[in-house]
Amino acid sequence: MEHSFWHNKWQLDQVGFHQENGHPELVKYFPKLSEGSSVLVPLCGKTKDMLWLVEQGYRVTGVELSEIAARDFFKENGLTAQVSERKVNGNDFNVFQCDQLPIVFVVGDFFNFNGESFDALYDRAALIALPQEMRADYIRHCQSLLKASSHGLIITTVYDQSVASGPPFSVLDEELISLWNGHLERVGAIELIEEEPRWKSKGLTSFKEHIWVW
Repeated sequence: MEHSFWHNKWQLDQVGFHQENGHPELVKYFPKLSEGSSVLVPLCGKTKDMLWLVEQGYRVTGVELSEIAARDFFKENGLTAQVSERKVNGNDFNVFQCDQLPIVFVVGDFFNFNGESFDALYDRAALIALPQEMRADYIRHCQSLLKASSHGLIITTVYDQSVASGPPFSVLDEELISLWNGHLERVGAIELIEEEPRWKSKGLTSFKEHIWVW
């Protein structure tokens, strides 16, 4: 999808995908890691999930296209950051290094981001934000940033796209398993249609989240 699509969403404050209180399935299913482990959160928006990950003793790097999201994250959570410009393979990024917590917020195109090899991945709203033709490249890039011994949690949405369309997009189980090309275990399937009136109003009778770990 074009960068302008997401920039416009943030500029117009059309961020219905943002969950004010974080995601309950993160608390329930995120794998237990050793103290100080590094966690990558692609397309992180301004999610408070990053704060929960820090509370578990992890170092968190969020990557997000919108600088509005970054500034909102620090302001809304009473945090400050040192901001610097960084080039990675000729691509420009603004890096927000949190003063109080082990959080690095990188602003720029995730597909151009390279950094350390991370111990874990948390993806609540990244894969499902991408149309089908971008997902293979996204997953390959994620895997290139992870250690061979990595763990992680991915949350997908599953619904009838002939009735309604995303984002968030529907990602079928078979597609995710094929694209990831590795061991994934589905640990949860949650029906949310009664909690998602905007999707129900479009004619959907089911809107599920599937939770995957490895």
